Amino acid sequence: MTVADDQETTVTDPDGTPDDAALLARAAADPACFTTFYRRHRETVLHWILARTADPHTAVDIHTETFAVAYTKRNRFDPQHDRSAAGWLCGIAADELRRTWRNRHPSDRVRRQLAIPHLPLDDLSYERVGNRFDVEWTVAALQTVSDQLTPTLAEAVTFRVADGLDFRQVADQLGCRVGTARVRVSQGLSQLHDLMERR
Repeated sequence: MTVADDQETTVTDPDGTPDDAALLARAAADPACFTTFYRRHRETVLHWILARTADPHTAVDIHTETFAVAYTKRNRFDPQHDRSAAGWLCGIAADELRRTWRNRHPSDRVRRQLAIPHLPLDDLSYERVGNRFDVEWTVAALQTVSDQLTPTLAEAVTFRVADGLDFRQVADQLGCRVGTARVRVSQGLSQLHDLMERR
């Protein structure tokens, strides 16, 4: 059963607001419902993406596209199959992250289709987003499972996270283009999280 099948049922969370399935079911008729849904999950999704990119600019772009895609696919959310909206959203974010790896830059196709404006980060916003990245956890995880990463990816993550180099400096150290350095860091971080989750 998807959210479209259950529009007559209203389930509320403990705070009295409709649950995620109800919000998505009503989003087309009442945009405020999707706004509530977005505000409920934006921090979790941004943290998930940032932890796998170490790049606030890329994280925000993927974050925006993730919620744009979620809006277009809102009728596909199945609370019985997907379990949680956060997990469903992170699954969409994972697809967008892999698309970023292939294209060397985040997709904005759905965002543009929905006429959602692109809002570049100013210095303050960049710092605010960047502060959500957990450097200590990442360095500790890298020390724990670095031998299970390919040397190239382990190097990329080390240069970016442990050594604090920017992506141009990482690219110089790796002898590659900046776009390639971003992809290697992101792939390394994604593998790092996967390995730690399996421990």
